[in-house]
Amino acid sequence: MHPILVIAIFVVMLLEIHQFQDGNGRLSRVPTTLLLLLQMRAGYDYVSYASLEAVIE
Repeated sequence: MHPILVIAIFVVMLLEIHQFQDGNGRLSRVPTTLLLLLQMRAGYDYVSYASLEAVIE
């Protein structure tokens, strides 16, 4: 299975637990960012993006 799919499945399963009343999305970004950084070090590249808010500012 492709590593990006494994990361996506991990995030979905983590959010499915719904640990907290609020903040589950913020909590899931920490391991997601870590896993994506590990994949980048393994040779996968990424496309950087700018948020629309940053462009408008």
